[in-house]
Amino acid sequence: MKTGPIQQSKRAFRQKLANAPIAEKLRMLDVLRGRALAIRRRSKSDATIDAETAEGTAKRLIKKNSELLRRLS
Repeated sequence: MKTGPIQQSKRAFRQKLANAPIAEKLRMLDVLRGRALAIRRRSKSDATIDAETAEGTAKRLIKKNSELLRRLS
């Protein structure tokens, strides 16, 4: 069965993750957990969270996650 570029990309990314050191995987989990908590806080108390604070948190999390993903590339 022929696979497309998306499937090949997914397979390659999964292989990179599998080969990454455990410390790197744990750092990625921390970033994802922080993002999930930020989203949860935002959805539960939308009226009380300052928009600038939430935006700043999201930008920091995206930057940190991007850096980790770049290291795996």
